[in-house]
Amino acid sequence: MAQYKELVLENPRPYDVVTMFTVKTGCDECESVQNELTGVQYSYKQAGLDTFFGVLYYQKDLETREIFQMHDLKTVPYICTS
Repeated sequence: MAQYKELVLENPRPYDVVTMFTVKTGCDECESVQNELTGVQYSYKQAGLDTFFGVLYYQKDLETREIFQMHDLKTVPYICTS
């Protein structure tokens, strides 16, 4: 949780972060959005923009649940930038 706060939430920093919150299985919409996000990621890379992309899968471990709860996420997929 501390690394997530430091690397994703704290500002200022010399890069942007795009995070997709999702589940590993059972969500067709999530798979579709993740495929689109992969294309966007490629475009950002080609443009040389200092942006990191990450996918956070919901799990039952406490740390992951805390991150989802911190953002008050009730449904997936959810994409945020910071």
